[in-house]
Amino acid sequence: AALFTSRRRGSSRSGAAHVVVVVPFDNLGNPTDAYFAEGVSDEIAGQLARIPGLQVIGREGVQRFRNSQRSPRDIARELGAPYVLSGTVRWAHPTSGTGGVDGDARVRIAPSLLNVATGIQEWGQPYDERLTDVFEVQASVAERVAAALSVTLGGATRAALHHQESTNPDARDAQLLGRYLLKQRGAANLRQAMAAFQTAIAHDSTYARAWAGLSEVASLLPNYFDTSEPDSVLRARAEFAARRAVALDSTLPEVQLARARAYSA
Repeated sequence: AALFTSRRRGSSRSGAAHVVVVVPFDNLGNPTDAYFAEGVSDEIAGQLARIPGLQVIGREGVQRFRNSQRSPRDIARELGAPYVLSGTVRWAHPTSGTGGVDGDARVRIAPSLLNVATGIQEWGQPYDERLTDVFEVQASVAERVAAALSVTLGGATRAALHHQESTNPDARDAQLLGRYLLKQRGAANLRQAMAAFQTAIAHDSTYARAWAGLSEVASLLPNYFDTSEPDSVLRARAEFAARRAVALDSTLPEVQLARARAYSA
């Protein structure tokens, strides 16, 4: 399982790091919005991974359960995590007059933190916010999970949680779509993911997570015998995008993964 662990020691009543598995949130909206629900849960996992005292099993760790009917509690048991964070997402997303995403669209997110051994919900809270405020929701969820597990947040960690990666709703939406397609693998999906990440970067050239996604796609495409571009071009693109992502935010797990893949190809 992929385990994201903070390099710094955290503070908790037990003195030991808590292990939390984050499973993809269920999409309660239009089936075409599945990418958005999964993306929100992935980004929450990334926020949790910033917190000293928490060890987070995120998207790579739960990938093999993607099409199973296993409950979040069963998945956590198999992965050896004492806590599991699951939830639901519903997005009402009217488009803007220019054809982009309307930042005033509403998003309903209902996360729930479960104690795997007891089956007791340690914390849960529904959020109903504008699309442009979803990042703050993700930061709030991370803070509330830490509080439920008696993990103390320092000032630097709290500031990192609330640091906005992008305030552009079109960039955020395209990046989430790119992440969803990236997980599907296959040359066709990866090409669509590359286009989505490029769209995100066109809307916000300082979006580290989008640059990391672009790098990861370019690193993976040669493995699928894609002939649209020479492997040397893809490798160069992967390295350039990874460097850009690292320069923007080297603390993100996605950025660290992109850098590792770009320079191991």
